[in-house]
Amino acid sequence: MKTGRPARLWLLAALMLLTSGCASMKVVRVMDDTEVAPARLAEWLRPSRLILVGEAHDEMRDHEMQLAVIRLLHAAGRDIAIGMEMFNAEDQAALDRWAAGTMTEAELFAVYNRNWKVPWRNYREILLYARVNGIPVVGMNINREVVHQVFKSGFGSLTPEQRKMLPGARCDVSPAYEAFIRKTVGDHEIKDAAFINFCEAQMVWDVFMAATATTYLDAHPGRAMVALAGSGHVLKYAMPEQVRRLSNIPYAVILPQAHGWFEHDKIGALEADYMLVDRYEFLRIDGE
Repeated sequence: MKTGRPARLWLLAALMLLTSGCASMKVVRVMDDTEVAPARLAEWLRPSRLILVGEAHDEMRDHEMQLAVIRLLHAAGRDIAIGMEMFNAEDQAALDRWAAGTMTEAELFAVYNRNWKVPWRNYREILLYARVNGIPVVGMNINREVVHQVFKSGFGSLTPEQRKMLPGARCDVSPAYEAFIRKTVGDHEIKDAAFINFCEAQMVWDVFMAATATTYLDAHPGRAMVALAGSGHVLKYAMPEQVRRLSNIPYAVILPQAHGWFEHDKIGALEADYMLVDRYEFLRIDGE
């Protein structure tokens, strides 16, 4: 009886976490378009050491669902860290102080605000949950000046030291990712040189975040990471493809629905494993 009680408790918690505060949302497995109960999601995510959860940065509901996934895995007994695009890797010492309880919220906000201008409230509950529960937070991003330099002048303009941080950061992308990048630019007729620079800048982000995540997980073999980043980065042919090239770490991709970009009836298994879908929109589409 004693060995079964903790399992029953986390199972009960799991059933509540993804629904509390997000009653209009559901998790859909992309491969067969079926709804996934929270407890089953935790079970299916267990083989994955890297769980990438996308977001529209200004969409509060996406952040609520990210926190629900984190809480779900923590309640299931997973040893996890939270990787965040919103912090630079060079800010890791500050993030370690935050997790240790030796930094104030105002001090962490000052670090956050240097790199990220999305309202603090969008990530505050995630960071507070990490602190209260002793969950490490890992800064995954690269200094924006490097990205801007590549955008203006290409990857070749970086110093040898900078290039050393970015193994394989070149515009070597799938046709699907190229189409997505061109849609992001908003001009399908963008000139070749300008597109290459934009593509290489996108790859700088993807490669650096993938390298940061895999390096962390290699150093912590018993731990998993929930990586929070813009949905364009967590598409399987974006950052996860760079993870695949760098390591054999098993991963899963959870993508929130975004109208005009990531529609649940248009996303396939080449883009994501699971989608966070608006329940009423799901029913509307199914009924058409």
